[in-house]
Amino acid sequence: MLSVMAIAQNRPTPIATAICFVLAWLVLGLPIARIADRDFEVDEAEYLTIAVHSMRQAMGETDASVGGQLVLPTNPDPWKDGIHDSTFGFQSPGLPKLLFGITGVAAGVGEVDALVFPRFAEPGLSRGAAKERRLAAREAVKPALSPGRALTRVLASIIAALLFAIASSVASSWAKPSHRHVAGVLAAALWLASPVAWEASAYVRPGLLPIVFWCAALLLTLTVERTIFLSIGLGICCGLATAGKLNGILIAPLVPYFLFNVLRGRGIDRRQAFRITAGASALAGALAFAIFLLFSPGLWHDTLSGVSQTLRMWTGDLAHQASIAPDTATIASGPMHSLQLGFSGLVSFASAVPYAGAVLLPLGLAALARGSKQGQQPHVDRVVLAWSALLLLASALLIPMDRARYILPMIAPAALVQALLIARVMALYGELRTAKIHD
Repeated sequence: MLSVMAIAQNRPTPIATAICFVLAWLVLGLPIARIADRDFEVDEAEYLTIAVHSMRQAMGETDASVGGQLVLPTNPDPWKDGIHDSTFGFQSPGLPKLLFGITGVAAGVGEVDALVFPRFAEPGLSRGAAKERRLAAREAVKPALSPGRALTRVLASIIAALLFAIASSVASSWAKPSHRHVAGVLAAALWLASPVAWEASAYVRPGLLPIVFWCAALLLTLTVERTIFLSIGLGICCGLATAGKLNGILIAPLVPYFLFNVLRGRGIDRRQAFRITAGASALAGALAFAIFLLFSPGLWHDTLSGVSQTLRMWTGDLAHQASIAPDTATIASGPMHSLQLGFSGLVSFASAVPYAGAVLLPLGLAALARGSKQGQQPHVDRVVLAWSALLLLASALLIPMDRARYILPMIAPAALVQALLIARVMALYGELRTAKIHD
């Protein structure tokens, strides 16, 4: 039986992962070039406005009044009022607003007008005047468009590189080590070939952030040997994923499972592994919450009630989004309908070959489940299976409507599972051919 430590010794080199990142970045340059001359989408303008406004608040150049310049007396609680009390406030944590806000401010965007958002619009404002303000606001933040899209492109490329490293690590213990990079290339290619990931990389899409840290957490589990370092790394990944978007918290239940399986993979007995896992999970959880809190200044003054408000606003916002969906969108009405929307969307339009996932995905999950019972690396297979299955299922449960961007969190685990299945079939075929030649 090969342990997780053996996998770590055969992990892909940083050079190979860096090459994958560069190639992914170059490939994703095509949609950027394709839309370069087109005006940007409304939600891009809105998010960049929010990000720049948030960054200017952090810099002390703007108070919490909607779109206003800094005035005296300043709002005593600027992060909990004004724009941060909207649906774009607590449910949209501070990390992406910080990153995209930095790019916007660096691009020269100054004061922005948040009155373009309907909930902040002046009472009685005519439709024509509202449209004029929206157009003016879009022009004001337009310098932030190209760097914002470039940042999204970097995030999508990082995910491709991480998937390459993960698949390569899992495949490194197979009969033919030469197949490990084949598995990695397949995983990165399936991610890059997805129409949904392709579209997301071409626009300002902060929703990629939690996927980056989900993948990083799995890679750390496959490669880090020391329990203390792994627990710290997983805590950081969980905190940053949640600070990127609230659905990033989905990785949290996997942290103790990862730690336990890593310990078992080293031959540590079950009782001792439980004890060590409990302490390491507590450390990871405390670190994760501290990092999330660091990027959520609105929660600093009244953390418990603020977290409660965040959860209420998040669930309420999902229902609100469903209620205002255009007629062209299918609206989820309950968890079973959300699952149906998620998985039907995943297999129908989220892969380069429509409906291929309907065959490859369940077969890949079954292969991992079978491998975890009788394979050469059962603990590794269990970690990958749990990561893929939980993120697929939980992400689908949160889908309020059938818009492509809600399918995005499901694509990375789907790409990994399908790549591992294809690579394993290729490796098995190679072994059979070799055996036949020797006979």
